Amino acid sequence: MIPAHYSADVFLSGFAYMVPEGGLPAGTRVTWQAHFSTSENCLSVNWKWAAAVCTSSGENAHIGVKPVDDNQLSLYKNSDHAGTPEYEKAYLTRGARGGGGSNYTGSYSGTLGIRGGSCP
Repeated sequence: MIPAHYSADVFLSGFAYMVPEGGLPAGTRVTWQAHFSTSENCLSVNWKWAAAVCTSSGENAHIGVKPVDDNQLSLYKNSDHAGTPEYEKAYLTRGARGGGGSNYTGSYSGTLGIRGGSCP
């Protein structure tokens, strides 16, 4: 459970996609949507995304995704970004938004902020 006023990064959702050999065709667009709701009068969310390339066959059903950046709220006590597939790190490589090395989730996109309800 994430505290209501938590301000660091949280992994919300992910999707594994087998990219064809040679990569995606030029101009390919990916769309990702989410719906947020709350019982509070105000909801403020900052959204950003990252992508990584994994060279394994994806046979591991449990990849151990780090849920948050905070080491007190996560079972993984390291400096990896939220969303890092902890059990697949040996198979991550440069590509997508990933820079290789220990940059497992890659560079984040720009941030999109949304606010709803009667926020001050």
